[in-house]
Amino acid sequence: MEREIIEGQKMINNLGKAEITPKKAVVGTTNIYTLVYVAGKDGIKKGGKIRVLFPGGHSWSKPQIFQIGHYNGYITVRCSNGQVVLKPSIFSTNVDEYGEKIDNEKFEGKRFSGDWNAVEIEVLNSEIKEGDKVKIVYGDVQGGKGFGTICSHKYIKSKKNLSTFVVQIDKNGSGEFKEINKFPEVKLSAQKTESLEVIAPSVVKAGEKFDVHVKARDIFCNPTCEYSGVLNIKASSKGLMLPAKVVFKKNALGVIKIKNVSALKPGVYWITVTDNKNKIKGESYPIKVMQNNEDSLYWGEMHHHTNVSYDNIGNRMYATPDETCGYARDIANLDFIVITDHHNTHSDLAFELSEKAWKATVETSNRMNKDGKFVVFAGIEYQSRRGHTNVIYLNNNEAYCNNSILEVTELWKLYKGKDVITMPHFHADWGKEETWQWHDEELERLVEVSSCHGRYEFLGNQPRHPKRMKNEFYTVQYQLAQGKKLGIYCGSDDHMGQPGNHHLTAVIAKDKSKKAVFEALRNRHCYGVTHHRIFLDFKLNGHIMGDVISSVSEKTDVRNIEVEVAGSGRILSIALIKNNKEIHVLYNQPHYAKFSFTDKEKEKDTDYYYVRVIQENNEMAWSSPIWVE
Repeated sequence: MEREIIEGQKMINNLGKAEITPKKAVVGTTNIYTLVYVAGKDGIKKGGKIRVLFPGGHSWSKPQIFQIGHYNGYITVRCSNGQVVLKPSIFSTNVDEYGEKIDNEKFEGKRFSGDWNAVEIEVLNSEIKEGDKVKIVYGDVQGGKGFGTICSHKYIKSKKNLSTFVVQIDKNGSGEFKEINKFPEVKLSAQKTESLEVIAPSVVKAGEKFDVHVKARDIFCNPTCEYSGVLNIKASSKGLMLPAKVVFKKNALGVIKIKNVSALKPGVYWITVTDNKNKIKGESYPIKVMQNNEDSLYWGEMHHHTNVSYDNIGNRMYATPDETCGYARDIANLDFIVITDHHNTHSDLAFELSEKAWKATVETSNRMNKDGKFVVFAGIEYQSRRGHTNVIYLNNNEAYCNNSILEVTELWKLYKGKDVITMPHFHADWGKEETWQWHDEELERLVEVSSCHGRYEFLGNQPRHPKRMKNEFYTVQYQLAQGKKLGIYCGSDDHMGQPGNHHLTAVIAKDKSKKAVFEALRNRHCYGVTHHRIFLDFKLNGHIMGDVISSVSEKTDVRNIEVEVAGSGRILSIALIKNNKEIHVLYNQPHYAKFSFTDKEKEKDTDYYYVRVIQENNEMAWSSPIWVE
């Protein structure tokens, strides 16, 4: 078997070669992976080491050598030369998981810096000679005592869909590791099609034609490119003209477009597509058809990482900025995306977004942005003493934020007067209360209420909140109570190359141009959702979410509030919140609900109102506030 595994691979350098079986896997499945290393001409002396970096720190099973009967990912090693004694040790470069702090850059080098788990195998006696084989079993079950290895539940929709096992050799124990010529790789594919995601524009003008995007996906929301079937199509009520059936042909993206659907009259609609033969169906997110609409609603990913980030999960050689934008546009059917790779100026170089990498991101934005079709913003996730701050740039010629910018206050000075927006990203108890008093009203316009890390609206946020959140100042409601005028957005903070699967932001803008979307964000004309594209309309005295109403210019004694919600499932509650307190709640509604409320009580010099929606399936939406001064 070992001879078959390595057959056909040439020995280009003297460090040896390696292969892995199986070479293919279905996402989220359990397998036993056997990696065989064959020593090169130089061999490995006593004290030398073999190092294997395993893909995806959070996605594959963590390799371990401690307890075979309790956890998956158990590793065993054996040399074909019975005289050689090997000692495996496990390291994590993501956190201090195994009891020893790791210097990322020294351990891996810049090419592979970041989120990896690794095994180092030391030669304790004798030496490994040319042609000797070392078998590394990842997920060894040892006669039924172990649990195998679970591979990633996601695959990156790149040209190869590969997960790479990086093999490095220290041939004499000097501590200097060099890579073998070719790394073993496992090609991942999706599970069977579980459902169909149906996406149409959220707002359409009566008389217009529009396209409906249908994505075939597995249980983990991966696109299923092998799917084909006949889809029966039906609208929730009369008012849309659409075909009764379409054929979904197998294609490389796992998506189709149902073109030229006509909106005949105003109303709220849902489109259901059903594959009766394969027993698969999907219902669209709501479609609001309006008689007249000056603005439309555009959906985007505000917080996404590519392989430029040190902690990209799965494989750092794929999920490039271009591939990520392509996925957002062609598979997720988003209207815009913000690329926010890490930029930690206070840390070592492995965690810093270099000027070269920044220019490459800007070039991607220039190349991929097409006004009217798909908008791409260059951005960063900046880390300082306060915590993490996402930065979005309208123009691609702004000054590079170099490693001398150590505080967010310095960042604000750098971009004063520029078309730049900064946005706090909550995900752990960063900073101190005093640092979260800092604010720049001109630049800091939005705050992230929810991401993959949890919901940060208030302390103890239900129905899901991050366990590590212990400080009230690290919440949206605390920030609003300080008098900060911050709009609400959601961002996935996805590191797996699949934008659009969760935590999206809806923008109310006049058109799908880069400038219009940016201005809408700067004016706080936006809201956030956990995933499903819920339609949310919130007005106060005719003003839309994000606006500031001055009692100097208009009467504000009576505040007439209108709320309209169309969801993707039954609505558990719609809460109207004033100064962080619920003043009116509508419970147990169907897909659609609408209400009016009048408030005549002024509580503070400036009162603020916003809306929170919770569906029965736990999907949520939050509007940006409206302020009354």
